[in-house]
Amino acid sequence: MGNIKILPANLVNKIAAGEVIERPASVVKELVENSLDAGADHIHIEIENGGRDLILVRDNGCGMDPGDVQLAFLSHATSKLAAYSDLSSVATMGFRGEALASIGAVAQVTLTSRTPGSLEAFQAAVEGGAKPACSAAGAPEGTSVEVRNIFYNVPARRKFLKSRATESSYISETVTRIAAVHPQVSFHMLHNGRKTLSAPAVKSLRERLGALYGLELAQNLLESKEEGKGLAVRVIVAAPYYTRADRRMQLVFVNLRPVRDRIISRAIEDAFTGYIPPRRNPVAFVYLTVDPSMVDVNIHPTKAQVKFQNPAFVHSAVKAAIAGALASSPRLRQEMSVPGASGDSHSVGIIQAIDDFLRSSKAGSLRALPLQQDFLDRLKPRPAAPLDEQARAQIPEDIPEAKIMQVHNSYIVLEAPDGVTIIDQHALHERIIFEEISKRFRERTIESQRLLLPVTVEVSPREASILEEAAPALMLLGFAIKPGPGSAAFIVHSAPRVIEREDISECVHALLENFLAESKPDLANFTLSAMQTLACKAAVKAGQSLSREEIEMLLEMARRLDNVDTCPHGRPTTVFFPLAELEHRFKRR
Repeated sequence: MGNIKILPANLVNKIAAGEVIERPASVVKELVENSLDAGADHIHIEIENGGRDLILVRDNGCGMDPGDVQLAFLSHATSKLAAYSDLSSVATMGFRGEALASIGAVAQVTLTSRTPGSLEAFQAAVEGGAKPACSAAGAPEGTSVEVRNIFYNVPARRKFLKSRATESSYISETVTRIAAVHPQVSFHMLHNGRKTLSAPAVKSLRERLGALYGLELAQNLLESKEEGKGLAVRVIVAAPYYTRADRRMQLVFVNLRPVRDRIISRAIEDAFTGYIPPRRNPVAFVYLTVDPSMVDVNIHPTKAQVKFQNPAFVHSAVKAAIAGALASSPRLRQEMSVPGASGDSHSVGIIQAIDDFLRSSKAGSLRALPLQQDFLDRLKPRPAAPLDEQARAQIPEDIPEAKIMQVHNSYIVLEAPDGVTIIDQHALHERIIFEEISKRFRERTIESQRLLLPVTVEVSPREASILEEAAPALMLLGFAIKPGPGSAAFIVHSAPRVIEREDISECVHALLENFLAESKPDLANFTLSAMQTLACKAAVKAGQSLSREEIEMLLEMARRLDNVDTCPHGRPTTVFFPLAELEHRFKRR
């Protein structure tokens, strides 16, 4: 007997589930897309414990008759394709016929559906890929799918699910992306009985984006369109001062399908060149309507990617549309352009200033501060690594005024006997404040101030899930934040004394952005990220002029600490230029 065997159907479906169902959010995506294909204009979603225990999607779509209900859980059973030629003109969200079979293979699923005019509904219950148990049922018109105990029979997969808050945030982000392209459909979602998303049907995309991401953003959106050669592009972008640390607020849709595409991401980046600072990302919503024959939507198991027949044309059209949107604000280019000096010319200017300083100054004393890892390891202090005594920072008690200067209102330059030390004023002050915040956090003595006028912070549904979960940690940091009247709003009633009132909203958004960029997001990392953000917002800024007294105060605070080598994010606070290297640069050696 040979070694090749035909795999049993339930094992085949479990393998398929590994491609289609990555986490609870994958289940929600597939079920919501089925609801849209069924013509629903109202979709209700409930989840429990981040989707681990329950996912319920209910719609008012066209429903399924008893025969279709019985076939729905079979692998590759679909009403959306009939022949191979149909793949070149796919117009539905789902079409592979794998979703229900894959979900049914790794969960306990109950599907109940009723078509318009039918006297009763029909129900199918599936557990772990077994044959559906079907029966008549009572239910309104439309379809509901209840998924319980996802991966209950695949413990290795269930073990690798993230925390409740993280999985819930993925679900919120998934539903938000779908809702952002279907304004005519009403979406409502509950997590553990609490409303986490409410997006009633509206007439326009701008209204929907306002409901999902907040009124402030909606009021600062710019819009433009481009058409031609089987392609229609509509872009809605935020003014360039609404930037983000990551690309989570760049949503791309191709024929109503949320996708990730490098060509379009590059077009967005190219179009915003000259408008936003380096390492920041614009907010952009790109909607493409493409002739189905010009795009392949069948290259990814979860339909998350597409392949264009003419990617260069798509890039040009998207870039042109965004350029048109930015041009619709006449004053934007003057106000938002990045200064013309490049990083290289900026560095040359600093080096030149140092050279001038060296030639006009005499002896002083300050050695370079060495590089070293952050002393915090998941909120617990650890002793600094042993250092060579010759490399330790030696900040003298008295520095003659002639031996200290501020360069570009960003750097403090000090002469040392064997070279020059340059201090990044923001990085050093950020480290000083971070050390104080972390100490007070461990002692539970962070000072908070009650706001006379509370601050409203508008966030995305995914960010709202994170804020809700992180409320206890934020309280220890001095924040009192509670959900606001809408699913996209939170109210800040108290904030740490180290930040100004006008910086509170920006601070909350920054700590959310930093947290979402973490490779292993959890509550400990959120707290650490929050402390880093507070220190960053409270520190003196690059470009801020400092008096002699302020510089001396900054150096005095640094003397009191053992670890001022790097800022909380790991960047060096100082750079040391040995005199020998300078002499070599100037051909003196």
